[in-house]
Amino acid sequence: MHKQAERVKQRFGKRLRQLRLAAGLSQEALAGEGIEIKGSRYMRGWQGHNPEDTWLMAFVFDSGRPADQGKGIAPKPFKFVAVVGARLTKKDWLFAGRSETSRRTITASVTRTGYDKMVENWIYKAPLSGNEEA
Repeated sequence: MHKQAERVKQRFGKRLRQLRLAAGLSQEALAGEGIEIKGSRYMRGWQGHNPEDTWLMAFVFDSGRPADQGKGIAPKPFKFVAVVGARLTKKDWLFAGRSETSRRTITASVTRTGYDKMVENWIYKAPLSGNEEA
């Protein structure tokens, strides 16, 4: 195994096991469950396609954007800011719906209760660099 992958496994494997055990779930109990994964530049405002009882995990990141150079913004490297996740229920979603003529996929937004569950069950938080507020 690559050295960096091994460090990630050592650092976060324990936290993932703690999350599963805190929820009272064994590996076998999770076998039939899926998990929806989201990547986001933002620490809130996550959406999904179905307001349902499900596991949701968000990988929050910071990075430069393709248009930055044209705007005179210096490049910045990609970094993960946080990884959060929890088992959400239908009550943790706000269904947006769609009109009869819309061809867009239906969406649902994570509510405050869902957000709170996910943040309380954080899996990774980037260390503060000294420039951010706690």
